[in-house]
Amino acid sequence: MLHPRMMVLLILMTIGGFVTAAHGNQIKHLGTIQGRYYQLIQQSMVVLNHHKLDLSRYDVLLVRENENEYVILSEIDGSATARQAFGVNEETKAELTPKESARLASMPRQLQELAKINGTSLQAIHAANAVFASRSPTPDLTQYKIEVIKDGHSLVVIFADKDRQTGARGSPPGRPGIEVTLDPHDLRVVRSNFIR
Repeated sequence: MLHPRMMVLLILMTIGGFVTAAHGNQIKHLGTIQGRYYQLIQQSMVVLNHHKLDLSRYDVLLVRENENEYVILSEIDGSATARQAFGVNEETKAELTPKESARLASMPRQLQELAKINGTSLQAIHAANAVFASRSPTPDLTQYKIEVIKDGHSLVVIFADKDRQTGARGSPPGRPGIEVTLDPHDLRVVRSNFIR
């Protein structure tokens, strides 16, 4: 049997937007990212640590231009021409110049978007991933799809098998699914459980 949050998530993925759950809380889907892309973004974020960025102010994109992949942080607020952007060449792990970062951030439609997630969701995934890693020896995130939802006054991060079929029961051997509930104010872990 599917976990109740997974059922709500499946409904959200089908109809989008807000859903009011049986317990009266509004549930909103905040983002989805493949585990492989999350790992690439996290590796690139190390390059940008010296900027001391407030990630809640940015969208994070993994894009491809020709044969090159880039992680781009694009400020959410501000006019399109005044938005601050930061970027990293995924292959070389070199920080892009401000001009190159701004150029890539200003032309998302001309680039192949591999992944996009807001910075707040990225921080939640990072906090939840620490729990996942402590409860499951050496999880291979490339085999997971990661969902972030807001359930009432909590953030819920779900790590599920990337190939899982809708309505499927259980997890494949060696790939346990896990759900981590976080306090949205400080990303403190409220609870975590394996998905059965």
